[in-house]
Amino acid sequence: MIKSTIIKFRTKRNLKKRTGHEMVSFSSSQRVAVLYSNELNQSGEIEQLVKLLRKEGKEVSTMAFCDEKKGELNLPYFNANDISLTGDIHKSELSFFIDQKYDFAIYLDESMSYLLDYLYSLLDAKCRVGNYTLKRTEMFELMILCNKQGVKLGDEVLRYLKQISL
Repeated sequence: MIKSTIIKFRTKRNLKKRTGHEMVSFSSSQRVAVLYSNELNQSGEIEQLVKLLRKEGKEVSTMAFCDEKKGELNLPYFNANDISLTGDIHKSELSFFIDQKYDFAIYLDESMSYLLDYLYSLLDAKCRVGNYTLKRTEMFELMILCNKQGVKLGDEVLRYLKQISL
């Protein structure tokens, strides 16, 4: 309870301090971050999105949040123990992920996890893309509503990103 309160406060503070970046077109972008929870990868949606992004010539970094054990996840991950009560990062792989600069950061998760929100607020990305949610409008520059039957959010995100040209 205390940890979530502190982390949520730090997330809001990080988002308020965020300055505008000069956005790049998707075709000229090079680095993309994908952040998600392990539950989302059960369907293979993340691995499919990463494969499509790499096919477009993008360097893709991923990070998954796992509530419990790692399970069958073969991509980089973190859990609640890797972030302290005050928001300090205790895993080198997670620190490296945060320290990178990205052209696009994609947040494909609907779990509303305060730890994922916190990590996302720390990313240095020119454009942040996520699922449309009224409670999270301050987190994203581009929000995508995907309520079509049988259409994956990752596919919709990629479709809209390809349309960004400056």
